[in-house]
Amino acid sequence: MRLFSKLACIAILISSSRVFAQAVPADKSTLSYIDVYFETDFVKDAAQYELALYSDSLHAINDQAEKTLSGKLPAFYLKDLNWNSRYFWKIKTYNNRGELSNGGSIRSFRICQKVNYITFDEI
Repeated sequence: MRLFSKLACIAILISSSRVFAQAVPADKSTLSYIDVYFETDFVKDAAQYELALYSDSLHAINDQAEKTLSGKLPAFYLKDLNWNSRYFWKIKTYNNRGELSNGGSIRSFRICQKVNYITFDEI
């Protein structure tokens, strides 16, 4: 019985690690803010990560990035993106020789139209 419970715990841990693996922002999501945090999973043996942001799907397919950022972690932060816009993005990985090891998956998100709120002073 004790062996069974250990094996069950190991199976749950292994399966739950894939459940929490995700990319941020989620693919095809709609955001209500213009400062965006990007993240994907770590890749074994990756020495460098590069975020590529595209203004449309054609630029994404042709790998013509509007903005790029590089770093040692698969996490990036971009400020002041445009309201009412659609973006495509991916994070590429490079090995320690600077060679592309993974081209990344293209994901998309949309930033909604800016909402102006009435404040107390305007009433």
